Amino acid sequence: MSVPPARHRADDGKGDEPIPPTAAPRIGRALRLGDLVKAWRTTAGEHGQPMTQKALAAAVGRSERWVRDLETGAAPVQVARCLPALADALRLDPAERKTLATLAGRSTGASEPAEGGGARPTALLDLLVATRNAPAVVYDTSWNVVSYSRAAAALWPGLLNPGANLMKWLLISREARTQVHDWYRHASEIGVEQLRYALVHWGDTDPRIAALVDEVCADPDVRAIWDASTRVRAHGDGVTLRMSLPALGWEPVTAVTHVLSPAASPEHQMVMVSWTGEEDHARVASATPQHDLVERRRLVQNATARVSVATARAAADLAGARGIPLPGLARLIGPGCSLTLVPESGTVIWATNAPDGRWDVSEIAAYPVMVRLPEAALDPALRDEFTALARACLPAEPDAARRQARALIAQLKARVKVLDGIERSLRTT
Repeated sequence: MSVPPARHRADDGKGDEPIPPTAAPRIGRALRLGDLVKAWRTTAGEHGQPMTQKALAAAVGRSERWVRDLETGAAPVQVARCLPALADALRLDPAERKTLATLAGRSTGASEPAEGGGARPTALLDLLVATRNAPAVVYDTSWNVVSYSRAAAALWPGLLNPGANLMKWLLISREARTQVHDWYRHASEIGVEQLRYALVHWGDTDPRIAALVDEVCADPDVRAIWDASTRVRAHGDGVTLRMSLPALGWEPVTAVTHVLSPAASPEHQMVMVSWTGEEDHARVASATPQHDLVERRRLVQNATARVSVATARAAADLAGARGIPLPGLARLIGPGCSLTLVPESGTVIWATNAPDGRWDVSEIAAYPVMVRLPEAALDPALRDEFTALARACLPAEPDAARRQARALIAQLKARVKVLDGIERSLRTT
């Protein structure tokens, strides 16, 4: 129930909807070898300074005209024999070397996306269960979310939205720009750089990647990041991010990503998140459901296999006889959404209308749903629904609930006082 941190840009009050794209030229097409060589040369000199065409020619044992023809495409040149020398002279990292070789028509073994859907391997289920309270997301070769663990859904409810896509979330959602500290750097390093790598290696065979590049680069911030660098990255494994998550009361935590590529399902990858400090571990554990191994395995199987029902009513019935429908709050999230509170467990049955007409169902903690909809507290028509949701976030025992409510009230009053002081100071300037 805490106030979120300031956004990178003005908020329009629409919550976590994607930032509206602006018109931009289509760039989701295969990149030219000469364009990248020229860009790499501009930072390959001493201390990141430009290297001249003459210096690059000397380093690879070719003429200056050869380098000029390579960069401009004015005349065909033979590149294959001097690839190692060219990569060394340009100071390319392993991902960039693979990209250079691919564009030169010399494959170096970069894995290709598998064709077809493929069955989800049981190894993914075991990995999701093995780590206690581990947020984990399975996604395909164009970053579409395929499945997620219960802990991940508790921290990032947007995973439940139809058509959820990790790259779109990072690059064009307001949610990511609010939650990820130093967003511009991470948008470049684990967003744009991975997209550029995928476009070079698989853009010709997977049209979804080109379409994804065009969609995210319609945002002016992302387009500026794309144009500012030519770096590539093969994956996001081992990235450390500082984040402030609404489900954790916006208190900063440090997350490390671990990307796994199961051999049994090469068309999928899984990213798991771990936490660097004991306090972060404890904070995450307190905000995500606790279950014994048998129960967690059942929940993981439910989360990673599609759970769907025929109608929204059937989804609401999963909450049981004491379930509380939340139609007003569901409308705030968007069309094709159904929310039903389960008071005794403090969870919400969240159902979304899928393209095939069925309703995909997940059950997540009430707290992240409440944090996602702060504007509901200001609407008298939604007061009863929001109150029921807020009560479900507190302990069932009255004394414990009062203590936690007092702590949250004190925290909110302190933050309101700070914001009030800022607003007064702005009025006097």
